[in-house]
Amino acid sequence: MSPGSHTLQALVERPVPLVGRDYEFARAMAVLRARRSAVVLLEGRPGMGKSTFLRQIEVEAGAIGWRVARADAHGALTVTPGTTPADIDARIRQLLDLPVLAQEAGPDSSTGKLAQFVATSAAQALKLTAARRFGTDSDKDPEDGAGSGTGIDEGFLGRYLEGAARWVGGLLPGGFAQLLEDLRACAPVLVMVDGCRPSSQFSAAFTRALLAIAVTGDPIVVMIADTEDALRGLGSVATETLRFHDVPEEEIRDYFAHVLADLDPPLEPAELAHYAQTATRSPDIIGPLTRILAVDRRDGRP
Repeated sequence: MSPGSHTLQALVERPVPLVGRDYEFARAMAVLRARRSAVVLLEGRPGMGKSTFLRQIEVEAGAIGWRVARADAHGALTVTPGTTPADIDARIRQLLDLPVLAQEAGPDSSTGKLAQFVATSAAQALKLTAARRFGTDSDKDPEDGAGSGTGIDEGFLGRYLEGAARWVGGLLPGGFAQLLEDLRACAPVLVMVDGCRPSSQFSAAFTRALLAIAVTGDPIVVMIADTEDALRGLGSVATETLRFHDVPEEEIRDYFAHVLADLDPPLEPAELAHYAQTATRSPDIIGPLTRILAVDRRDGRP
Protein backbone atom coordinates (compact mmCIF):
# COMPACT_ATOMS: atom_id res chain seq x y z
CA MET A 1 0.00 0.00 0.00
CA SER A 2 1.42 3.38 -0.98
CA PRO A 3 1.87 6.17 1.64
CA GLY A 4 -0.97 8.09 0.05
CA SER A 5 -3.28 5.11 0.45
CA HIS A 6 -3.06 5.38 4.24
CA THR A 7 -4.33 8.96 4.05
CA LEU A 8 -7.16 7.98 1.72
CA GLN A 9 -8.18 5.03 3.91
CA ALA A 10 -8.28 7.32 6.96
CA LEU A 11 -10.57 9.70 5.08
CA VAL A 12 -12.88 6.88 4.05
CA GLU A 13 -13.18 5.69 7.67
CA ARG A 14 -13.32 9.21 9.15
CA PRO A 15 -16.31 9.87 11.49
CA VAL A 16 -18.98 12.23 10.18
CA PRO A 17 -17.65 15.71 11.01
CA LEU A 18 -19.32 18.51 12.94
CA VAL A 19 -18.69 21.62 10.86
CA GLY A 20 -19.92 25.14 11.60
CA ARG A 21 -21.70 24.29 14.87
CA ASP A 22 -19.24 25.66 17.41
CA TYR A 23 -21.78 27.96 19.08
CA GLU A 24 -24.50 25.30 19.34
CA PHE A 25 -21.98 22.75 20.63
CA ALA A 26 -20.69 25.16 23.29
CA ARG A 27 -24.24 25.93 24.46
CA ALA A 28 -25.16 22.24 24.70
CA MET A 29 -22.01 21.40 26.63
CA ALA A 30 -22.61 24.33 28.99
CA VAL A 31 -25.99 22.80 29.85
CA LEU A 32 -24.35 19.46 30.65
CA ARG A 33 -21.53 20.98 32.68
CA ALA A 34 -24.06 22.91 34.78
CA ARG A 35 -25.34 19.54 36.08
CA ARG A 36 -28.94 20.72 36.34
CA SER A 37 -32.20 19.56 34.81
CA ALA A 38 -32.94 20.93 31.34
CA VAL A 39 -35.02 20.39 28.23
CA VAL A 40 -33.06 21.41 25.11
CA LEU A 41 -34.70 21.68 21.68
CA LEU A 42 -32.65 21.35 18.48
CA GLU A 43 -34.61 22.97 15.68
CA GLY A 44 -33.74 22.83 12.00
CA ARG A 45 -34.69 21.59 8.56
CA PRO A 46 -33.95 17.98 7.61
CA GLY A 47 -30.31 17.65 6.57
CA MET A 48 -29.01 20.40 8.86
CA GLY A 49 -26.83 18.03 10.89
CA LYS A 50 -28.93 17.57 14.04
CA SER A 51 -28.34 13.80 14.19
CA THR A 52 -24.61 14.31 13.66
CA PHE A 53 -24.69 16.89 16.43
CA LEU A 54 -26.40 14.46 18.83
CA ARG A 55 -23.81 11.77 18.09
CA GLN A 56 -20.99 14.17 18.93
CA ILE A 57 -22.70 15.35 22.12
CA GLU A 58 -23.23 11.70 23.10
CA VAL A 59 -19.48 11.09 22.95
CA GLU A 60 -18.61 14.23 24.91
CA ALA A 61 -21.33 13.68 27.51
CA GLY A 62 -20.09 10.15 28.18
CA ALA A 63 -16.57 11.49 28.64
CA ILE A 64 -17.70 13.77 31.49
CA GLY A 65 -19.74 11.16 33.32
CA TRP A 66 -23.26 11.30 31.87
CA ARG A 67 -25.31 8.19 31.17
CA VAL A 68 -26.73 8.61 27.68
CA ALA A 69 -29.84 7.17 26.04
CA ARG A 70 -29.75 7.91 22.31
CA ALA A 71 -29.53 4.90 20.03
CA ASP A 72 -28.56 1.25 19.86
CA ALA A 73 -28.64 -1.50 17.25
CA HIS A 74 -32.37 -0.92 16.82
CA GLY A 75 -31.89 2.72 15.82
CA ALA A 76 -32.31 6.15 17.37
CA LEU A 77 -34.71 7.00 20.18
CA THR A 78 -37.62 8.51 18.26
CA VAL A 79 -41.18 9.57 19.08
CA THR A 80 -43.66 8.86 16.29
CA PRO A 81 -47.47 9.19 16.09
CA GLY A 82 -47.72 5.55 17.15
CA THR A 83 -45.50 5.91 20.23
CA THR A 84 -47.19 5.33 23.60
CA PRO A 85 -45.96 6.12 27.13
CA ALA A 86 -45.27 2.41 27.59
CA ASP A 87 -43.14 2.37 24.41
CA ILE A 88 -40.97 5.29 25.44
CA ASP A 89 -40.66 3.93 28.97
CA ALA A 90 -39.47 0.53 27.73
CA ARG A 91 -37.09 2.05 25.16
CA ILE A 92 -35.38 4.38 27.64
CA ARG A 93 -35.08 1.57 30.18
CA GLN A 94 -33.49 -0.62 27.53
CA LEU A 95 -30.98 2.05 26.51
CA LEU A 96 -30.01 2.84 30.12
CA ASP A 97 -30.21 -0.74 31.37
CA LEU A 98 -32.84 0.17 33.97
CA PRO A 99 -35.13 -2.40 35.59
CA VAL A 100 -38.19 -3.23 33.51
CA LEU A 101 -41.47 -2.58 35.31
CA ALA A 102 -43.47 -5.71 36.05
CA GLN A 103 -46.67 -3.67 36.10
CA GLU A 104 -47.71 -0.05 35.88
CA ALA A 105 -47.14 1.85 39.12
CA GLY A 106 -50.22 2.63 41.16
CA PRO A 107 -51.47 6.18 41.63
CA ASP A 108 -50.24 6.33 45.24
CA SER A 109 -46.68 5.08 44.62
CA SER A 110 -44.18 6.82 42.34
CA THR A 111 -46.76 9.28 41.01
CA GLY A 112 -47.41 10.50 44.53
CA LYS A 113 -43.69 10.87 45.27
CA LEU A 114 -43.11 12.80 42.07
CA ALA A 115 -46.11 15.03 42.74
CA GLN A 116 -44.76 15.81 46.20
CA PHE A 117 -41.34 16.62 44.79
CA VAL A 118 -42.74 18.89 42.09
CA ALA A 119 -44.91 20.66 44.67
CA THR A 120 -41.89 21.20 46.94
CA SER A 121 -39.85 22.58 44.05
CA ALA A 122 -42.70 24.93 43.14
CA ALA A 123 -42.89 26.13 46.74
CA GLN A 124 -39.18 26.92 46.80
CA ALA A 125 -39.41 28.77 43.49
CA LEU A 126 -42.34 30.86 44.76
CA LYS A 127 -40.52 31.73 47.97
CA LEU A 128 -37.36 32.78 46.16
CA THR A 129 -39.41 34.89 43.76
CA ALA A 130 -41.18 36.56 46.66
CA ALA A 131 -37.90 37.23 48.44
CA ARG A 132 -36.55 39.04 45.40
CA ARG A 133 -39.82 40.87 44.72
CA PHE A 134 -40.60 42.04 48.26
CA GLY A 135 -37.14 42.19 49.77
CA THR A 136 -37.80 39.40 52.27
CA ASP A 137 -35.20 37.03 53.66
CA SER A 138 -34.08 34.83 50.76
CA ASP A 139 -31.80 32.81 53.06
CA LYS A 140 -34.72 31.42 55.03
CA ASP A 141 -34.88 27.62 55.00
CA PRO A 142 -37.43 26.68 52.32
CA GLU A 143 -38.57 23.78 54.51
CA ASP A 144 -39.77 26.17 57.23
CA GLY A 145 -43.14 26.77 55.51
CA ALA A 146 -44.54 29.86 53.84
CA GLY A 147 -44.70 32.12 56.88
CA SER A 148 -45.39 35.79 56.88
CA GLY A 149 -41.86 36.63 55.68
CA THR A 150 -42.32 35.22 52.17
CA GLY A 151 -44.72 37.86 50.91
CA ILE A 152 -47.13 35.11 49.76
CA ASP A 153 -50.49 34.36 51.34
CA GLU A 154 -50.33 30.94 53.02
CA GLY A 155 -53.80 29.99 51.77
CA PHE A 156 -52.83 30.77 48.20
CA LEU A 157 -49.61 28.79 48.53
CA GLY A 158 -51.47 25.81 49.97
CA ARG A 159 -53.99 25.83 47.14
CA TYR A 160 -51.17 26.14 44.60
CA LEU A 161 -49.28 23.16 46.01
CA GLU A 162 -52.44 21.06 46.20
CA GLY A 163 -53.17 21.86 42.56
CA ALA A 164 -49.58 21.00 41.53
CA ALA A 165 -49.78 17.62 43.25
CA ARG A 166 -53.17 16.86 41.69
CA TRP A 167 -51.89 17.97 38.26
CA VAL A 168 -48.89 15.63 38.34
CA GLY A 169 -50.70 12.74 39.99
CA GLY A 170 -53.66 12.90 37.65
CA LEU A 171 -52.06 13.59 34.30
CA LEU A 172 -48.79 11.64 34.27
CA PRO A 173 -49.21 7.95 33.47
CA GLY A 174 -48.08 5.85 36.42
CA GLY A 175 -45.29 4.14 34.49
CA PHE A 176 -44.01 7.51 33.25
CA ALA A 177 -43.85 8.79 36.81
CA GLN A 178 -41.86 5.74 37.89
CA LEU A 179 -39.48 6.26 34.95
CA LEU A 180 -38.77 9.82 36.11
CA GLU A 181 -38.08 8.56 39.61
CA ASP A 182 -35.67 5.96 38.23
CA LEU A 183 -33.93 8.58 36.08
CA ARG A 184 -33.44 10.74 39.16
CA ALA A 185 -31.90 7.77 40.95
CA CYS A 186 -29.26 7.18 38.25
CA ALA A 187 -28.55 10.81 37.30
CA PRO A 188 -26.71 12.43 35.60
CA VAL A 189 -28.71 11.18 32.64
CA LEU A 190 -28.95 12.55 29.11
CA VAL A 191 -31.90 11.39 26.98
CA MET A 192 -31.66 12.20 23.26
CA VAL A 193 -34.81 12.08 21.14
CA ASP A 194 -33.95 12.25 17.43
CA GLY A 195 -37.32 12.99 15.84
CA CYS A 196 -40.42 13.96 17.80
CA ARG A 197 -43.84 13.63 16.15
CA PRO A 198 -46.13 12.42 18.97
CA SER A 199 -49.85 11.84 18.64
CA SER A 200 -52.07 14.46 20.25
CA GLN A 201 -52.97 11.97 22.98
CA PHE A 202 -49.35 11.17 23.83
CA SER A 203 -48.20 14.77 23.41
CA ALA A 204 -49.95 15.98 26.56
CA ALA A 205 -48.35 13.32 28.77
CA PHE A 206 -44.95 13.82 27.12
CA THR A 207 -45.06 17.60 27.62
CA ARG A 208 -45.99 17.27 31.27
CA ALA A 209 -43.25 14.72 31.82
CA LEU A 210 -40.73 17.16 30.32
CA LEU A 211 -42.01 19.93 32.58
CA ALA A 212 -41.68 17.64 35.60
CA ILE A 213 -38.07 16.95 34.59
CA ALA A 214 -37.35 20.66 34.12
CA VAL A 215 -38.35 21.56 37.69
CA THR A 216 -36.66 18.69 39.54
CA GLY A 217 -33.23 20.32 39.64
CA ASP A 218 -31.60 16.87 39.31
CA PRO A 219 -29.05 16.44 36.49
CA ILE A 220 -31.50 15.02 33.95
CA VAL A 221 -31.28 16.56 30.48
CA VAL A 222 -33.54 15.78 27.54
CA MET A 223 -32.41 16.91 24.07
CA ILE A 224 -35.03 16.72 21.32
CA ALA A 225 -34.21 17.24 17.63
CA ASP A 226 -36.70 17.92 14.86
CA THR A 227 -38.04 20.73 12.69
CA GLU A 228 -39.31 23.98 14.15
CA ASP A 229 -42.90 23.07 13.31
CA ALA A 230 -42.64 19.66 14.96
CA LEU A 231 -41.23 21.13 18.18
CA ARG A 232 -43.50 24.16 18.36
CA GLY A 233 -45.69 22.65 21.07
CA LEU A 234 -42.69 22.04 23.35
CA GLY A 235 -41.45 25.62 23.39
CA SER A 236 -43.17 26.35 26.70
CA VAL A 237 -41.20 23.67 28.56
CA ALA A 238 -37.81 24.20 26.89
CA THR A 239 -34.99 25.67 28.94
CA GLU A 240 -32.79 26.12 25.85
CA THR A 241 -33.52 26.19 22.11
CA LEU A 242 -30.70 25.73 19.58
CA ARG A 243 -31.60 26.68 16.02
CA PHE A 244 -29.67 25.02 13.20
CA HIS A 245 -29.33 27.34 10.22
CA ASP A 246 -27.21 27.10 7.07
CA VAL A 247 -23.51 26.62 7.73
CA PRO A 248 -21.35 29.48 6.36
CA GLU A 249 -19.90 28.50 3.01
CA GLU A 250 -16.38 29.61 3.96
CA GLU A 251 -16.33 27.24 6.96
CA ILE A 252 -17.18 24.27 4.76
CA ARG A 253 -14.65 25.34 2.13
CA ASP A 254 -11.94 25.61 4.82
CA TYR A 255 -12.87 22.17 6.14
CA PHE A 256 -12.62 20.52 2.73
CA ALA A 257 -9.36 22.32 1.98
CA HIS A 258 -7.89 21.00 5.23
CA VAL A 259 -9.03 17.37 5.29
CA LEU A 260 -8.62 16.82 1.53
CA ALA A 261 -5.30 18.62 1.22
CA ASP A 262 -3.34 15.41 0.54
CA LEU A 263 -5.55 14.09 -2.25
CA ASP A 264 -3.82 13.34 -5.53
CA PRO A 265 -4.81 14.95 -7.78
CA PRO A 266 -5.83 17.80 -5.43
CA LEU A 267 -9.18 19.52 -5.63
CA GLU A 268 -9.25 22.62 -7.78
CA PRO A 269 -10.48 25.89 -6.18
CA ALA A 270 -13.57 25.79 -8.36
CA GLU A 271 -14.34 22.27 -7.11
CA LEU A 272 -13.92 23.35 -3.49
CA ALA A 273 -16.26 26.28 -4.04
CA HIS A 274 -18.85 24.06 -5.72
CA TYR A 275 -18.86 21.43 -2.95
CA ALA A 276 -18.99 24.09 -0.24
CA GLN A 277 -21.90 25.84 -1.90
CA THR A 278 -23.75 22.54 -2.20
CA ALA A 279 -23.19 21.58 1.45
CA THR A 280 -24.02 24.92 3.08
CA ARG A 281 -27.77 24.22 3.04
CA SER A 282 -27.39 20.47 3.69
CA PRO A 283 -24.48 19.97 6.11
CA ASP A 284 -25.39 16.29 6.48
CA ILE A 285 -23.72 15.60 3.12
CA ILE A 286 -20.29 16.83 4.28
CA GLY A 287 -19.28 13.45 5.71
CA PRO A 288 -20.53 11.32 2.80
CA LEU A 289 -19.05 13.75 0.29
CA THR A 290 -15.67 13.56 2.00
CA ARG A 291 -15.74 9.77 1.78
CA ILE A 292 -16.86 9.77 -1.86
CA LEU A 293 -14.03 12.07 -2.89
CA ALA A 294 -11.52 9.94 -0.96
CA VAL A 295 -12.80 6.72 -2.52
CA ASP A 296 -12.64 8.23 -6.00
CA ARG A 297 -9.00 9.16 -5.52
CA ARG A 298 -8.16 5.81 -3.88
CA ASP A 299 -9.67 3.93 -6.84
CA GLY A 300 -7.86 6.12 -9.33
CA ARG A 301 -10.91 8.07 -10.53
CA PRO A 302 -10.38 11.80 -11.17
